[in-house]
Amino acid sequence: MKKRKKLRFLGSALLAASLVLPLSFVAPSAQAESSYSNQLLSRQVQSVPVSKTEVLFVDKFSGQLQLLDVSADKIVWTKKFAVLHDCEVLAGSGKIVVLTESGKKLQKQVLSLKGKPIGKQDFTNISGGSDLQVQWSAAGSGVKESIAVMNGDRVAVYQYPWKKPVHVRSAASEEDRKHENPGAESSQFQYPYFVAKMKGYGIMQSRDYYKIVNVSTGRMNLILFPSNVDTNFVTEGTSLVVNTSSMIGSPLGLSTFEPIVYARYDLKTAKSTASIKRTFTDRESNWATSYLGGRLLLTDTEKGKQSLLTPDDQIISERTADLKSLQDRLLGYTEGRAVVLVPFGKQSAKLASAFEK
Repeated sequence: MKKRKKLRFLGSALLAASLVLPLSFVAPSAQAESSYSNQLLSRQVQSVPVSKTEVLFVDKFSGQLQLLDVSADKIVWTKKFAVLHDCEVLAGSGKIVVLTESGKKLQKQVLSLKGKPIGKQDFTNISGGSDLQVQWSAAGSGVKESIAVMNGDRVAVYQYPWKKPVHVRSAASEEDRKHENPGAESSQFQYPYFVAKMKGYGIMQSRDYYKIVNVSTGRMNLILFPSNVDTNFVTEGTSLVVNTSSMIGSPLGLSTFEPIVYARYDLKTAKSTASIKRTFTDRESNWATSYLGGRLLLTDTEKGKQSLLTPDDQIISERTADLKSLQDRLLGYTEGRAVVLVPFGKQSAKLASAFEK
């Protein structure tokens, strides 16, 4: 696979999707504040709520998991992997499932919420690789445990006894041919729907688009976004949730003056079921969003405001914002109070004071 060209715009990154649990966070306790690596602000790093006071950071690029206790304002544990393909927190089970590799073959590791190993399983007939999109889907009512492997424009799905694919589906589309070196940046799998976030490149621009492949039927739907708009996504139940941000530092400025900043799509039909839009008048303006568990943090530099919103665009609270606020990250919300990770110093981040009504 050719190495994809990357636009060097500040803030351009992805977010890999995560299993979202019900939120019930509290504000950090009153004590000397801690500082963290500003890498935790990157959209390349997932944040997954684990408990009332804990968030799991999943950094697939560095192969690292970190559990943050919001109330204590500290990292409780860190675990490194040579390869980190997928990480899912199982609601109510007290388990974390990690897809990694051993001897260039896939391996599933199960951890406790304290980061301690509980068990592991080797898949000797499923090869790994850094250029693959590999995702795990839990067993459920009438659904078997599954692993999906996307290699180029092909998606192979494995189930017990894990010897050969039970489905092999094409993910090729005409949209791929419109871009230079298109490729999947991140993915998520909730059987039967495999979702791949694609990025295609052109002269001084890039475009995000999504492929939703029903691996049971082979049907694929596409969702397209305007050029030079960054997107992040997560699947929630039967919905795909996408939030967007402008490409900060783009020499072309805003590519759209009425962007969709948040949208929900039905996984089966790819039709939009809800959306939030904003209007800008200045091409040099920027916006950024951070989504977690039914709340959207929207930073608007044209209005100089940061808003905490519900999915139906109701304002929970607002405060003033500047360019630095575009990097802020929502970590939790409960009882009218939000916990936000913000830039601190040159290369650090910290938990902000409570963002309240």
